[in-house]
Amino acid sequence: MDTTTTTEARRNNLRLLLREAGGVDRIAKKLEMGRTELTQLSNLNNKCHIGSWLARDIEQKLGLEIGWLDMSHEYLPSKARQIARKWLILPSGIQNQISDYIDLQIHSLRYELKSEQDDKTDFSRIRDRQSSWDK
Repeated sequence: MDTTTTTEARRNNLRLLLREAGGVDRIAKKLEMGRTELTQLSNLNNKCHIGSWLARDIEQKLGLEIGWLDMSHEYLPSKARQIARKWLILPSGIQNQISDYIDLQIHSLRYELKSEQDDKTDFSRIRDRQSSWDK
Protein backbone atom coordinates (compact mmCIF):
# COMPACT_ATOMS: atom_id res chain seq x y z
CA MET A 1 0.00 0.00 0.00
CA ASP A 2 1.45 3.38 -0.89
CA THR A 3 1.60 6.22 1.69
CA THR A 4 -1.30 8.18 0.22
CA THR A 5 -3.63 5.19 0.27
CA THR A 6 -2.63 4.28 3.82
CA THR A 7 -3.06 7.86 4.98
CA GLU A 8 -6.47 8.08 3.30
CA ALA A 9 -7.59 4.81 4.89
CA ARG A 10 -6.42 5.95 8.32
CA ARG A 11 -8.13 9.32 7.95
CA ASN A 12 -11.37 7.74 6.71
CA ASN A 13 -11.35 5.25 9.56
CA LEU A 14 -10.68 8.03 12.06
CA ARG A 15 -13.66 9.92 10.65
CA LEU A 16 -15.74 6.72 10.92
CA LEU A 17 -14.73 6.37 14.56
CA LEU A 18 -15.63 9.98 15.28
CA ARG A 19 -19.00 9.54 13.61
CA GLU A 20 -19.87 6.16 15.07
CA ALA A 21 -18.21 6.17 18.48
CA GLY A 22 -19.43 9.27 20.18
CA GLY A 23 -17.95 12.32 18.50
CA VAL A 24 -14.80 14.37 18.69
CA ASP A 25 -14.92 15.20 22.40
CA ARG A 26 -15.29 11.61 23.59
CA ILE A 27 -12.58 10.25 21.27
CA ALA A 28 -10.22 13.16 21.99
CA LYS A 29 -10.50 12.41 25.70
CA LYS A 30 -9.71 8.72 25.18
CA LEU A 31 -6.76 9.64 22.95
CA GLU A 32 -5.54 12.29 25.40
CA MET A 33 -5.41 14.81 22.60
CA GLY A 34 -6.98 18.19 21.97
CA ARG A 35 -10.24 18.52 20.11
CA THR A 36 -8.63 20.79 17.49
CA GLU A 37 -5.73 18.39 16.89
CA LEU A 38 -8.12 15.47 16.41
CA THR A 39 -10.34 17.49 14.09
CA GLN A 40 -7.32 18.44 12.00
CA LEU A 41 -6.20 14.80 11.75
CA SER A 42 -9.62 13.78 10.50
CA ASN A 43 -9.92 16.66 8.03
CA LEU A 44 -9.78 15.33 4.47
CA ASN A 45 -8.02 18.47 3.24
CA ASN A 46 -5.27 18.29 5.86
CA LYS A 47 -1.82 17.68 4.40
CA CYS A 48 -0.32 15.99 7.47
CA HIS A 49 -0.07 12.21 7.46
CA ILE A 50 -1.27 9.88 10.17
CA GLY A 51 1.95 7.94 10.52
CA SER A 52 2.37 4.39 11.75
CA TRP A 53 3.36 5.41 15.24
CA LEU A 54 0.29 7.64 15.68
CA ALA A 55 -2.01 5.05 14.10
CA ARG A 56 -0.76 2.34 16.50
CA ASP A 57 -1.13 4.75 19.44
CA ILE A 58 -4.73 5.55 18.46
CA GLU A 59 -5.55 1.84 18.06
CA GLN A 60 -4.01 0.98 21.41
CA LYS A 61 -5.83 3.75 23.28
CA LEU A 62 -9.17 2.85 21.69
CA GLY A 63 -8.73 -0.89 22.22
CA LEU A 64 -8.60 -1.69 18.52
CA GLU A 65 -6.56 -4.40 16.83
CA ILE A 66 -3.14 -3.41 15.53
CA GLY A 67 -3.60 -2.37 11.90
CA TRP A 68 -7.31 -1.60 12.27
CA LEU A 69 -6.86 1.96 11.03
CA ASP A 70 -4.99 0.74 7.94
CA MET A 71 -7.92 -1.27 6.52
CA SER A 72 -11.16 0.09 5.12
CA HIS A 73 -14.15 -0.44 7.39
CA GLU A 74 -16.76 1.41 5.37
CA TYR A 75 -18.14 -1.94 4.21
CA LEU A 76 -19.23 -2.92 7.73
CA PRO A 77 -22.96 -3.30 8.20
CA SER A 78 -24.64 -0.74 10.41
CA LYS A 79 -25.19 -3.35 13.15
CA ALA A 80 -21.43 -3.97 13.38
CA ARG A 81 -20.82 -0.23 13.57
CA GLN A 82 -23.41 0.07 16.36
CA ILE A 83 -21.59 -2.60 18.32
CA ALA A 84 -18.25 -0.88 17.72
CA ARG A 85 -19.71 2.40 18.93
CA LYS A 86 -20.84 0.77 22.19
CA TRP A 87 -17.53 -1.02 22.55
CA LEU A 88 -15.44 2.13 22.30
CA ILE A 89 -17.22 3.90 25.14
CA LEU A 90 -16.54 1.05 27.58
CA PRO A 91 -13.64 1.39 30.02
CA SER A 92 -10.62 -0.66 28.95
CA GLY A 93 -10.94 -2.99 31.97
CA ILE A 94 -14.43 -4.02 30.90
CA GLN A 95 -13.28 -4.33 27.27
CA ASN A 96 -10.58 -6.77 28.46
CA GLN A 97 -13.10 -8.81 30.47
CA ILE A 98 -15.48 -9.01 27.52
CA SER A 99 -12.63 -9.96 25.15
CA ASP A 100 -11.53 -12.73 27.52
CA TYR A 101 -15.10 -14.00 27.78
CA ILE A 102 -15.56 -13.99 24.00
CA ASP A 103 -12.23 -15.79 23.51
CA LEU A 104 -13.30 -18.41 26.06
CA GLN A 105 -16.64 -18.91 24.28
CA ILE A 106 -14.96 -19.25 20.89
CA HIS A 107 -12.46 -21.76 22.29
CA SER A 108 -15.31 -23.72 23.86
CA LEU A 109 -17.29 -23.77 20.60
CA ARG A 110 -14.23 -24.90 18.65
CA TYR A 111 -13.71 -27.72 21.15
CA GLU A 112 -17.36 -28.79 20.84
CA LEU A 113 -17.19 -28.70 17.04
CA LYS A 114 -13.99 -30.73 17.06
CA SER A 115 -15.59 -33.26 19.40
CA GLU A 116 -18.61 -33.53 17.11
CA GLN A 117 -16.35 -34.04 14.09
CA ASP A 118 -14.35 -36.67 15.98
CA ASP A 119 -17.59 -38.45 16.93
CA LYS A 120 -18.73 -38.43 13.31
CA THR A 121 -15.39 -39.77 12.20
CA ASP A 122 -15.54 -42.59 14.76
CA PHE A 123 -19.03 -43.55 13.62
CA SER A 124 -17.98 -43.55 9.99
CA ARG A 125 -15.11 -45.90 10.85
CA ILE A 126 -17.52 -48.23 12.62
CA ARG A 127 -19.92 -48.15 9.65
CA ASP A 128 -17.02 -48.91 7.32
CA ARG A 129 -16.01 -51.90 9.45
CA GLN A 130 -19.60 -53.16 9.60
CA SER A 131 -19.99 -52.92 5.86
CA SER A 132 -16.75 -54.89 5.37
CA TRP A 133 -18.03 -57.58 7.76
CA ASP A 134 -21.23 -57.88 5.77
CA LYS A 135 -19.29 -58.84 2.66
